Amino acid sequence: ILAYEPYLDISLFDDEKAKGKEILTKLVGQDNINDRTIIGIFRDARYEKKIADDYWLEYIYKLFGAGHGYIFVDIIAPGGKALSDDILSISFVNLRELASFMAALDFFICADTGPMHLASAAKTNIIALFNKTSPEAYGPLGKNDRVIDINNKNLDEVLAETVSILNIF
Repeated sequence: ILAYEPYLDISLFDDEKAKGKEILTKLVGQDNINDRTIIGIFRDARYEKKIADDYWLEYIYKLFGAGHGYIFVDIIAPGGKALSDDILSISFVNLRELASFMAALDFFICADTGPMHLASAAKTNIIALFNKTSPEAYGPLGKNDRVIDINNKNLDEVLAETVSILNIF
């Protein structure tokens, strides 16, 4: 019996990866691109999978306060609204451009969303915050992808788990 290892791969071209890196560098600044951990977030999950913006703000500000030098980029769905003026933000209509940008990130944090799977296919390290759906059924498939089930955990527990994952890579 052959073992099957499921995975996703969008197979970005080298020029697409370079363009994603260029866009990220312009957004965060050349000085930050190699010296800081750059984390993209996506908040726009559907229905009960959506995590409240207040939760995201507290999550991000506490990670900022931890002093690890993270830079966050709020990836906004087309037509969506930025989380805060204090957090960098960007939006894409073209999914390959979004995937190229995601490929340049160090990490991508989101709920159970389509962009989670797109980031996994772009080979970005994922931290997926699951609250309603089954991570076993719907979780990301990449070897560096991780899931945090936020049910029955307070924010400090979720943050500790997040930092632990961020420190592995």
